[in-house]
Amino acid sequence: MKNKFTFLLFIILFFCNSQFNLFHFIPKERFEYSKIEVSETLVIGKLLNSQQGGVFADGGFTGIFFPDANLSSRFSAGKKSYIKYLNNERPKKYYYWAYKSQIGGQAILYSVFDKIFGLDNKVNILIFRVLNSLSLSLLLTLILFWIKSFDYSL
Repeated sequence: MKNKFTFLLFIILFFCNSQFNLFHFIPKERFEYSKIEVSETLVIGKLLNSQQGGVFADGGFTGIFFPDANLSSRFSAGKKSYIKYLNNERPKKYYYWAYKSQIGGQAILYSVFDKIFGLDNKVNILIFRVLNSLSLSLLLTLILFWIKSFDYSL
Protein backbone atom coordinates (compact mmCIF):
# COMPACT_ATOMS: atom_id res chain seq x y z
CA MET A 1 0.00 0.00 0.00
CA LYS A 2 2.86 2.33 0.88
CA ASN A 3 4.52 1.72 -2.52
CA LYS A 4 1.29 2.44 -4.40
CA PHE A 5 0.80 5.67 -2.49
CA THR A 6 4.42 6.72 -3.12
CA PHE A 7 4.10 5.83 -6.80
CA LEU A 8 0.93 7.91 -7.14
CA LEU A 9 2.45 10.78 -5.16
CA PHE A 10 5.46 10.96 -7.48
CA ILE A 11 3.25 10.86 -10.57
CA ILE A 12 1.19 13.76 -9.18
CA LEU A 13 4.28 15.78 -8.22
CA PHE A 14 5.99 15.23 -11.58
CA PHE A 15 2.75 16.02 -13.40
CA CYS A 16 2.14 19.26 -11.51
CA ASN A 17 5.69 20.39 -12.11
CA SER A 18 5.78 19.58 -15.82
CA GLN A 19 2.27 20.91 -16.48
CA PHE A 20 2.22 23.99 -14.25
CA ASN A 21 5.90 24.55 -13.29
CA LEU A 22 4.80 24.07 -9.69
CA PHE A 23 8.29 24.19 -8.17
CA HIS A 24 9.47 27.01 -10.46
CA PHE A 25 12.53 25.14 -11.73
CA ILE A 26 12.14 27.16 -14.91
CA PRO A 27 11.58 30.93 -14.73
CA LYS A 28 7.95 31.75 -15.50
CA GLU A 29 8.61 33.78 -18.65
CA ARG A 30 10.86 31.01 -20.06
CA PHE A 31 8.29 28.33 -19.19
CA GLU A 32 5.51 30.12 -21.08
CA TYR A 33 7.81 30.93 -24.00
CA SER A 34 9.03 27.36 -24.41
CA LYS A 35 5.50 25.98 -24.44
CA ILE A 36 4.25 28.31 -27.11
CA GLU A 37 7.16 29.20 -29.33
CA VAL A 38 9.67 26.40 -29.14
CA SER A 39 8.28 22.98 -28.35
CA GLU A 40 4.88 23.11 -29.96
CA THR A 41 5.60 24.92 -33.23
CA LEU A 42 6.40 21.76 -35.18
CA VAL A 43 3.40 19.88 -33.79
CA ILE A 44 1.06 22.80 -34.53
CA GLY A 45 2.45 22.90 -38.05
CA LYS A 46 1.69 19.19 -38.41
CA LEU A 47 -1.84 19.65 -37.09
CA LEU A 48 -2.54 22.48 -39.55
CA ASN A 49 -1.02 20.47 -42.38
CA SER A 50 -3.20 17.48 -41.47
CA GLN A 51 -6.29 19.67 -41.49
CA GLN A 52 -5.41 20.77 -45.04
CA GLY A 53 -4.53 17.30 -46.29
CA GLY A 54 -4.39 13.96 -44.58
CA VAL A 55 -2.66 12.69 -41.47
CA PHE A 56 0.26 11.49 -43.59
CA ALA A 57 0.48 14.56 -45.83
CA ASP A 58 4.12 15.46 -46.53
CA GLY A 59 5.23 12.08 -45.21
CA GLY A 60 3.53 12.57 -41.84
CA PHE A 61 6.49 14.61 -40.59
CA THR A 62 6.17 17.45 -38.14
CA GLY A 63 7.14 20.81 -39.56
CA ILE A 64 6.55 24.51 -39.98
CA PHE A 65 3.31 25.53 -41.68
CA PHE A 66 3.63 28.78 -43.63
CA PRO A 67 0.21 30.51 -43.60
CA ASP A 68 1.29 33.39 -45.84
CA ALA A 69 3.64 34.14 -48.72
CA ASN A 70 6.44 35.33 -46.39
CA LEU A 71 8.85 32.39 -46.49
CA SER A 72 11.80 34.26 -45.00
CA SER A 73 11.43 33.22 -41.34
CA ARG A 74 10.44 29.85 -39.96
CA PHE A 75 10.17 31.40 -36.49
CA SER A 76 7.57 34.00 -37.51
CA ALA A 77 5.70 31.44 -39.63
CA GLY A 78 5.53 29.10 -36.64
CA LYS A 79 4.22 31.88 -34.42
CA LYS A 80 1.57 32.91 -36.99
CA SER A 81 0.52 29.28 -37.43
CA TYR A 82 0.19 28.87 -33.69
CA ILE A 83 -2.10 31.90 -33.42
CA LYS A 84 -4.21 30.75 -36.37
CA TYR A 85 -4.54 27.27 -34.90
CA LEU A 86 -5.67 28.60 -31.53
CA ASN A 87 -8.25 30.81 -33.27
CA ASN A 88 -9.64 27.78 -35.15
CA GLU A 89 -8.70 29.28 -38.49
CA ARG A 90 -7.91 27.17 -41.55
CA PRO A 91 -5.25 29.25 -43.27
CA LYS A 92 -4.20 28.63 -46.83
CA LYS A 93 -1.04 26.56 -47.07
CA TYR A 94 1.71 28.45 -48.90
CA TYR A 95 4.50 26.07 -47.95
CA TYR A 96 5.23 23.30 -45.47
CA TRP A 97 8.77 22.81 -44.22
CA ALA A 98 8.96 19.21 -43.03
CA TYR A 99 11.31 18.48 -40.14
CA LYS A 100 12.71 15.14 -41.28
CA SER A 101 15.05 14.40 -38.39
CA GLN A 102 12.30 12.49 -36.60
CA ILE A 103 9.02 10.93 -37.66
CA GLY A 104 6.88 12.77 -35.13
CA GLY A 105 4.72 9.86 -34.04
CA GLN A 106 3.22 11.95 -31.27
CA ALA A 107 2.04 14.57 -33.79
CA ILE A 108 0.56 11.83 -36.00
CA LEU A 109 -1.37 10.54 -32.99
CA TYR A 110 -2.57 14.07 -32.21
CA SER A 111 -3.62 14.59 -35.84
CA VAL A 112 -5.71 11.42 -35.71
CA PHE A 113 -7.24 12.60 -32.42
CA ASP A 114 -7.97 16.00 -34.00
CA LYS A 115 -9.68 14.42 -37.01
CA ILE A 116 -11.75 11.93 -34.99
CA PHE A 117 -13.04 14.20 -32.24
CA GLY A 118 -13.06 17.59 -33.96
CA LEU A 119 -12.82 19.54 -30.71
CA ASP A 120 -11.98 23.22 -30.40
CA ASN A 121 -8.27 23.72 -31.00
CA LYS A 122 -7.70 25.33 -27.59
CA VAL A 123 -9.21 22.24 -25.97
CA ASN A 124 -7.02 20.03 -28.15
CA ILE A 125 -3.88 21.84 -27.03
CA LEU A 126 -4.91 21.49 -23.38
CA ILE A 127 -5.56 17.75 -23.81
CA PHE A 128 -2.27 17.26 -25.65
CA ARG A 129 -0.32 19.08 -22.94
CA VAL A 130 -2.00 17.03 -20.21
CA LEU A 131 -1.24 13.79 -22.08
CA ASN A 132 2.40 14.84 -22.51
CA SER A 133 2.78 15.77 -18.85
CA LEU A 134 1.06 12.61 -17.66
CA SER A 135 3.19 10.40 -19.93
CA LEU A 136 6.40 12.08 -18.80
CA SER A 137 5.36 11.83 -15.15
CA LEU A 138 4.58 8.14 -15.44
CA LEU A 139 7.87 7.46 -17.23
CA LEU A 140 9.94 9.40 -14.67
CA THR A 141 8.20 7.63 -11.80
CA LEU A 142 8.80 4.23 -13.39
CA ILE A 143 12.50 5.06 -13.83
CA LEU A 144 12.70 6.24 -10.24
CA PHE A 145 11.12 3.03 -8.93
CA TRP A 146 13.29 0.93 -11.22
CA ILE A 147 16.46 2.57 -9.85
CA LYS A 148 15.15 2.13 -6.30
CA SER A 149 14.72 -1.62 -6.91
CA PHE A 150 18.47 -2.21 -7.30
CA ASP A 151 20.35 -3.68 -4.39
CA TYR A 152 23.32 -1.40 -3.76
CA SER A 153 24.96 -3.47 -1.04
CA LEU A 154 28.38 -4.72 -2.03
